[in-house]
Amino acid sequence: MVMMVSTTLMFAVFSLMSLLVLVILAIDPQYRLTAIATTTGILLLLSIVGAVDLSQCTKILVT
Repeated sequence: MVMMVSTTLMFAVFSLMSLLVLVILAIDPQYRLTAIATTTGILLLLSIVGAVDLSQCTKILVT
Protein backbone atom coordinates (compact mmCIF):
# COMPACT_ATOMS: atom_id res chain seq x y z
CA MET A 1 0.00 0.00 0.00
CA VAL A 2 2.77 2.43 0.93
CA MET A 3 4.62 1.60 -2.28
CA MET A 4 1.57 2.51 -4.37
CA VAL A 5 1.18 5.84 -2.58
CA SER A 6 4.86 6.68 -2.92
CA THR A 7 4.96 5.90 -6.64
CA THR A 8 1.79 7.93 -7.19
CA LEU A 9 3.31 10.91 -5.38
CA MET A 10 6.56 10.51 -7.30
CA PHE A 11 4.75 10.52 -10.65
CA ALA A 12 2.68 13.52 -9.58
CA VAL A 13 5.79 15.48 -8.62
CA PHE A 14 7.57 14.63 -11.88
CA SER A 15 4.56 15.62 -13.95
CA LEU A 16 4.12 18.93 -12.11
CA MET A 17 7.81 19.77 -12.49
CA SER A 18 7.66 18.92 -16.20
CA LEU A 19 4.65 21.18 -16.57
CA LEU A 20 6.49 23.95 -14.74
CA VAL A 21 9.48 23.59 -17.08
CA LEU A 22 7.20 23.76 -20.12
CA VAL A 23 5.50 26.89 -18.81
CA ILE A 24 8.85 28.57 -18.12
CA LEU A 25 10.13 27.67 -21.59
CA ALA A 26 6.97 29.13 -23.13
CA ILE A 27 7.65 32.51 -21.53
CA ASP A 28 9.52 35.14 -23.52
CA PRO A 29 13.28 34.86 -22.81
CA GLN A 30 13.31 38.47 -21.69
CA TYR A 31 11.05 37.63 -18.71
CA ARG A 32 12.21 34.05 -18.10
CA LEU A 33 14.59 34.83 -15.22
CA THR A 34 11.89 36.84 -13.46
CA ALA A 35 9.44 33.95 -13.87
CA ILE A 36 11.96 31.44 -12.48
CA ALA A 37 12.67 33.68 -9.48
CA THR A 38 8.97 34.22 -8.85
CA THR A 39 8.09 30.53 -9.01
CA THR A 40 11.06 29.65 -6.80
CA GLY A 41 9.94 32.19 -4.20
CA ILE A 42 6.35 30.96 -4.27
CA LEU A 43 7.37 27.31 -3.94
CA LEU A 44 9.75 28.15 -1.08
CA LEU A 45 7.04 30.12 0.72
CA LEU A 46 4.54 27.27 0.26
CA SER A 47 7.01 24.73 1.62
CA ILE A 48 7.72 26.85 4.70
CA VAL A 49 4.02 27.36 5.36
CA GLY A 50 3.39 23.65 4.88
CA ALA A 51 6.20 22.70 7.26
CA VAL A 52 4.94 25.06 9.96
CA ASP A 53 1.39 23.81 9.51
CA LEU A 54 2.51 20.19 9.63
CA SER A 55 4.51 20.76 12.81
CA GLN A 56 1.50 22.39 14.47
CA CYS A 57 -0.75 19.52 13.40
CA THR A 58 1.60 16.94 14.90
CA LYS A 59 1.69 18.91 18.17
CA ILE A 60 -2.11 18.83 18.30
CA LEU A 61 -2.30 15.12 17.49
CA VAL A 62 0.34 14.16 20.06
CA THR A 63 -1.29 16.03 22.95
